[in-house]
Amino acid sequence: KPPHIIYNTMTSSTISKYAAGAALAASLLFGACDNINEEDRFIPVERPTVERKVLIQEFTGIRCVNCPDAASLMHDLQGQYPESVIVVALHPKDHPFSNPIAGFSLATDEAKTYFEYYNGNELPAAIVNSGGLNSNFNQWSSIALSAMQEKARLDIDLTTEYYADTRTVEASYSVRFNEMYDGDVSVLVWIIENDITGPQMSTSGRIPEYTHRHVFRKSLNGDWGEQIGSKFTTDQVVEGSAACTIPEDWNVDNCQIVAFAFKTGDKGVENAEVVDVISKESNPAE
Repeated sequence: KPPHIIYNTMTSSTISKYAAGAALAASLLFGACDNINEEDRFIPVERPTVERKVLIQEFTGIRCVNCPDAASLMHDLQGQYPESVIVVALHPKDHPFSNPIAGFSLATDEAKTYFEYYNGNELPAAIVNSGGLNSNFNQWSSIALSAMQEKARLDIDLTTEYYADTRTVEASYSVRFNEMYDGDVSVLVWIIENDITGPQMSTSGRIPEYTHRHVFRKSLNGDWGEQIGSKFTTDQVVEGSAACTIPEDWNVDNCQIVAFAFKTGDKGVENAEVVDVISKESNPAE
């Protein structure tokens, strides 16, 4: 369905603007022989105010020995900011680090298209909201924390309907602009799958049963999504939808939909959202 526009609609977004949780702790430096009272050993550090969600497009490969370390850092970051960080692991096809192991592969043509667009070469590498491809995974968390504090110029609501008889999922999105916005905006809708078990190379050798998380499977609305307009007013809402049939060898219970709005020109992400294909609320056993 093509996106359509609703003007001056005051629908609220499900995106949380402020991160919940306790303060982070940073340890004090102290000498090996010093006695320091337990209550003096840690200094509480305020969590950053979260204005918007951060999308981390993590380019990775099953033959990349450093990729598990990068993935672990992103998993930890998601654990600290579960409502604010969205990670998608993209395995670019035809990269030597993405070639199959014993017939197992997670590589896609679409991931290759994105990687080549950003002039990718090394793995791991990532796009954090916007900006260039970054191959130093030790910097990704700090970039993400900074991006969280940037003003949300728009919000996204995202819902799904799953039809078990045809294994079809339909994702509906609603983009609401928080201010006047002059520029082309597009929306991409992806499906990802969590907890895929398969081989992975690491610095300590081959891991036969590695858990691959938030793996990019495909786009529901083309390589670069749909352009939803070029000039927007405060509180203007644009709606659209996309659908796909989920293959039998994907575990639908582990699949999620990611939708994000971005500047059509430079691909800079303005905001993002993620929801389960099958709502856990309707499946309590999950």
